[in-house]
Amino acid sequence: EEDDKAQRDRVEAKNGLENYAYSMKNTLSDSNVSGKLDDSDKATLNKEIDAALEWLSSNQEATKEEYE
Repeated sequence: EEDDKAQRDRVEAKNGLENYAYSMKNTLSDSNVSGKLDDSDKATLNKEIDAALEWLSSNQEATKEEYE
């Protein structure tokens, strides 16, 4: 059914963004990567990742397009 597909697509988009954010967070904590970035870049990236995760938490019912 169309509604089911739209809901599934929305959830997949949300999960994709959430997985990407956590993957980036894990990558930044990897010593092989973090040693190659200066502290200000790491701080900026962590701030943006945290903002994305906070947005996800606050927007559980966002549209697929918003998640993408």
